Amino acid sequence: MANSVPLLILGFVAAIRGIGRFLAASLVIILVSGLGVWFTSPPDTLTIGASGLVFGYFGYVVARGLFDRRALDIVLGVVVAVLYYSILWGALPTQPGVSWQGHLFGLIGGVIAAWLLRRRTT
Repeated sequence: MANSVPLLILGFVAAIRGIGRFLAASLVIILVSGLGVWFTSPPDTLTIGASGLVFGYFGYVVARGLFDRRALDIVLGVVVAVLYYSILWGALPTQPGVSWQGHLFGLIGGVIAAWLLRRRTT
């Protein structure tokens, strides 16, 4: 439940550049987050939820402003960073029972997606 509003808001902002880029970014985030959790979580643990995607969209929107250098993307990245900066603590192992791995690798996946989907100049 706690992920519903951030997922809706960050997902909407991530989709501003088009549905194709949004779906590609989502796929990269899901893969990086899932593989990261799979490789780093302790055995016999259960990780569920949309936190990896939420952190991924956060990383994607902020990094997209850095990589694309379009005015709208920079402004959106700064606004998202200011409004949601506190979620970064969730990417650290500070709360028992919370999959920080999903958060961390979701964030990494978002940055990777922003880099892979960046606007290339010729």
